[in-house]
Amino acid sequence: MGLARQYHWEGRRLLLDSVVHRKRTMPVGRGTTYCSFDIRRWISPPGDEVMGAAWQQLSRAYRRYLQSVQRRRITDARARVVWKYVAERIPYEQDDGDFWQFPSETLQLGRGDCEDKAFLCASLLLAAGVPPNRVRVVIGALIGEDRDPGGHAWPMYQNTYGVWCILEPNLPRPPTAIRGRPAAPIVPKRSVAAHESVFMNAERFSSPRHVREAYLPLVCFNHESVWTIEPTADCVTPGRPLTPDWRTNPAFDEILSWGKRTAAATS
Repeated sequence: MGLARQYHWEGRRLLLDSVVHRKRTMPVGRGTTYCSFDIRRWISPPGDEVMGAAWQQLSRAYRRYLQSVQRRRITDARARVVWKYVAERIPYEQDDGDFWQFPSETLQLGRGDCEDKAFLCASLLLAAGVPPNRVRVVIGALIGEDRDPGGHAWPMYQNTYGVWCILEPNLPRPPTAIRGRPAAPIVPKRSVAAHESVFMNAERFSSPRHVREAYLPLVCFNHESVWTIEPTADCVTPGRPLTPDWRTNPAFDEILSWGKRTAAATS
């Protein structure tokens, strides 16, 4: 029996206002000022030459593995290679404030925090030939019984079987097993071969019934569009909310104010 679908991971309602205002700064006189950008710019589109060159290097490094995979599963194999690279070769580094790097910057610097790594992962997936309708970056939170909600961003990939999977950017390497009711994926201490890794089913890791720390999405986007992510009928139990009301947490004021500006968009 499959897991109940928690959210419309592909996006529920199209948002017309895709501008964020406080994620990049520029020098002005002796100080700095914020610059406004369309959030879709943080995912490099297919055909981007920098991401294309990076994928070519990866595909050469993993040529034997990619050539051994059945054609109908080639996008899963490419996604595993991209995830392995971002997890293992781009270490997590918290920035000062909340400065969003573009994918080419993260690639050049070789480091970034959750959203920087998520943007790079999604951009490399597109460069690898994964169709845009199977790639998303989600802005949301991690919640749990023993922690306050914390803002988070993560890439999503829809695998060959149509399952939306979380490619957690902050893991030191992709997991090799997910069993029972884990607090987190089972991550080995050593580097893993691409074929050994397993995807994180978004339905399992977004439900507090299955994990002690759950992913709570707010919006998702790719290089083309931005959408709300909303619970399905299976997710919401009358009289018993699935998650705490993290929306009152001051840490999310900026994300939520952006969401409110776009909430009137057409379905």
